[in-house]
Amino acid sequence: MSGFFIFPALLLMTAVAILCLPLLYTIEISTASPFRCHGRAAWFNKALAVEWKYEYGRPLEKKMFFRWRPWQKADDSKSLNPDDIAASLATEQAQTTYEELARAPKEQLEKSPKHAFPWKTYVLRLDFFIAVLRFLRQLLHHSRIRRFTICGSLGLGSPDRTGLVAALLYSTIPANIGGLQFNYVETEYDCLTALSGRIHPAVLIAYAVSLVLTRPVRTLAFTWFKERREDHHG
Repeated sequence: MSGFFIFPALLLMTAVAILCLPLLYTIEISTASPFRCHGRAAWFNKALAVEWKYEYGRPLEKKMFFRWRPWQKADDSKSLNPDDIAASLATEQAQTTYEELARAPKEQLEKSPKHAFPWKTYVLRLDFFIAVLRFLRQLLHHSRIRRFTICGSLGLGSPDRTGLVAALLYSTIPANIGGLQFNYVETEYDCLTALSGRIHPAVLIAYAVSLVLTRPVRTLAFTWFKERREDHHG
């Protein structure tokens, strides 16, 4: 019986030790049109690193590096004979059936663009800003941030809401928003946030869980999953 408890305990200790190793990260977020996000994380002296790029309207691009070399999918095209490729294409073309042609309009209908999720209704709210700013403040306080800046121009379309956000930013992270200007007249979201430093994954997981459990984030996630399910079932 003792061995039954020792093995899970060793696995738990190993997982905790791995999560306590520092993680180097760099994140850049641009809220201008189109929305863009670029991030990179490296662990254990870059033995394992992940890089991702996202632009609104385009698929997510991501790369993983292991032992300082990128992981690449095997290329099997060199082992194929051109004659075999031509014969394979001819066989696939000959296997086209009437059912596949009848199913084409339905597939085109499924691929038609769906309505965009109204994320601004849930993100551009005071309680959501407070939850995100509290999360960022925890990261700034407990992690070794080398660089954290917010620059550009921000306007919520209302002087009172813009003033509240400006007051929150100046009261929480005044040294990090020197290049940020506030537009009290027009709606403008032309901001660039750059963040780099190091943090322990265990601390990051704890703070991320606390952010996800907040009411505004839970409301956003619940509404998004609900609309995705409705779109999926038609």
